[in-house]
Amino acid sequence: MPIISNGIIAYRKHPETRAIEYLMIRRRDTLGLMDFIRGKYSVYNKYYIMNMIFQMTMEEKNMLLTHTFDEVWAKMWDKSDKPADKPADKPADKPADKPADKPADKPADKPADKPADKPADKPLDKPPGLFIDQRRIDAAANAAEFAKKTLYVSSTDTHSSGLNKWSHTDSSDNRYKSEELISRDKFNQLKRGIYYDNSKKGKPNCASNNIFTQYDQPITPSYSLASLINECQQSWVEPEWGFPKGKRNYNESDIDCAVREFYEETGFKSRNMTFIVNNIAPYEEIFMGSNYKSYKHRYFLMYVDYNTSLTEKMTDTDKLEISKVEWKSFNDCLSAIRPYNLEKKRILSNVNIVLSNCTSTLA
Repeated sequence: MPIISNGIIAYRKHPETRAIEYLMIRRRDTLGLMDFIRGKYSVYNKYYIMNMIFQMTMEEKNMLLTHTFDEVWAKMWDKSDKPADKPADKPADKPADKPADKPADKPADKPADKPADKPADKPLDKPPGLFIDQRRIDAAANAAEFAKKTLYVSSTDTHSSGLNKWSHTDSSDNRYKSEELISRDKFNQLKRGIYYDNSKKGKPNCASNNIFTQYDQPITPSYSLASLINECQQSWVEPEWGFPKGKRNYNESDIDCAVREFYEETGFKSRNMTFIVNNIAPYEEIFMGSNYKSYKHRYFLMYVDYNTSLTEKMTDTDKLEISKVEWKSFNDCLSAIRPYNLEKKRILSNVNIVLSNCTSTLA
């Protein structure tokens, strides 16, 4: 079964020229960097690592060469942590400490304080890190508040396009800790270099201080992070462009998921001036990811009033994932989509053909 995501292809038409434009989003980090920094690879699979590096921008590759793992890791999650951590620290220090010190001297008050603390803390401690929030959340109507309180986190078993299998978790939790430890070890191994023993067949060995004393025969260095980056000649200037999409929440329909993801990722606020095109079936993008898993992206069409779109600033975007939101012409969209995303180009071409020949009031 493919991993399914639902999204929106939003369009507008100029009232006079009838020129069609589409709303696209640009990722904050490339898919290759996300996979790499989260350790979604084997250090012994050179070609898989090369494929991730191929997707990275020049700025990202330079960052991997000049920064430590901890610096890169902190930068990846920096924008999501700051707004969520500040309000959580203030109320925890002032009211909780003062009343706890005064009754501590009286023997009669001690049993009264202990049961009061435990029930309040247990619900917060139950989720070990990742948990599915089964409450229905109107994230589309409260996107700004929703973004402050929650953070999208992916599971460790399915991952390709940055963050998959969404779950909601409180942003004060110690996120990705297990991934961080494994990823740091892999990152440092690649930094030092991966070595093969010429005299034997089998797995290569990570470089260490006594690497040349481990074998009777000489050992030839095979590759390192620096050599792989130098070997990759592709020079992307910016991360991937695409359309807002994401995975469904608990008990959420495909269309509700698509609309929620659209408002969350674009920061679009004028909801009464957007209309889902119901008489056109959703378009499906089916492809095999670089991790050899099957994916299906289902896109619904949304019409946006042209005059309303001119006043929308769309600054309240998902800062963890999105770096830019922009209206583009059909040709500009094709130029922005990377050449290897053939399915995305095909879908947009089909959408443009339909809308160009459509005479309805929403087109």
